[in-house]
Amino acid sequence: MPPKKTSKLTHFLCLPIINQNSTPQWQKSLQQFTKDAIVPPQPSPNSAAFPNGSDEASEPSLSIPAKAIRPLGALHLTIGVMSLPTQEKLNAARALLKNLDITKLLLDAQQPESDAEAEADQDPGSTSSKPSPLLLSFTTLQSMHSPQSTSILYIPPIDNTGRLYPFCEALKTRFTQEGLMVEENRDMKLHATVLNTLYAGKVWSKTRAPAALENPPLNDDASTTDDPHQADAAGEEQDHHEKSGLAALTGDAQRQSRREPNPQSNSKPKGKGKKQVMKFDAQDLLSKYATFEWAKDVRVEKVTICEMGAKKIMDGEGNVLGEQYKEVMASVALP
Repeated sequence: MPPKKTSKLTHFLCLPIINQNSTPQWQKSLQQFTKDAIVPPQPSPNSAAFPNGSDEASEPSLSIPAKAIRPLGALHLTIGVMSLPTQEKLNAARALLKNLDITKLLLDAQQPESDAEAEADQDPGSTSSKPSPLLLSFTTLQSMHSPQSTSILYIPPIDNTGRLYPFCEALKTRFTQEGLMVEENRDMKLHATVLNTLYAGKVWSKTRAPAALENPPLNDDASTTDDPHQADAAGEEQDHHEKSGLAALTGDAQRQSRREPNPQSNSKPKGKGKKQVMKFDAQDLLSKYATFEWAKDVRVEKVTICEMGAKKIMDGEGNVLGEQYKEVMASVALP
């Protein structure tokens, strides 16, 4: 039986997209994106520019903290999340992955275009029985929520062979059937997260979203976890409800729903309030990166199981060089 959505998530199955050949492309693109996305914070009413905290300066301009940008080593495509609290469960997941016929799954993911191709696929000596490398390109930028008020930006993968989604769906089905992966009642959305304000810390807000936009997270840990997989999953679920809610809002109600917390204010405001993940208006960024090419012909080299929570990479002097997810000795190479 698959673990429940409320189970403590510990691992995830994914396709790494960072390798020796793709790294230079991603580094260049992330540097450009960081330059465009990170805006210096504006003076707040409590700063020297407004010593009396006057009303002349209402909410300061929103700035996106640098911590919201995901590091190079954390980029990947999540196939599904898992709750593997015991060594027995982890070993079962490892064994399942190791015993999968990845070549066959990749071949099955591509429908033959003709009867002749179908016969060739069944011939062990045919070159058609050896799948071509799975190459992905990453273009454009999308928001997990309404662009006017979002906390997650991501890049969808492009696969010109049409094999990526059927292949990943097949993998997810195998793990779910064995009770090793959380069963989710929504379509798969493969994506590489490049910005998540969860990492920038929560902020105080005195405003509340309209009832149509108030939805519980996908699981108990989604609002507190330091890992994006639970936050992204909650974001996908919220996106559906949020669009429905916004469609029913007009005039002042819709403008109220787009009010943002002050990212420069870490002190609790007077009156009722609660800490929330910072949201911002991403419309300008989405427009600028609508046709941006992040990386092309990225070869998917393996399927792997990783631990939740990116680990910091340190040099010999203790300086942080970056972050990446730890593979738990469970990966299989793609042809």
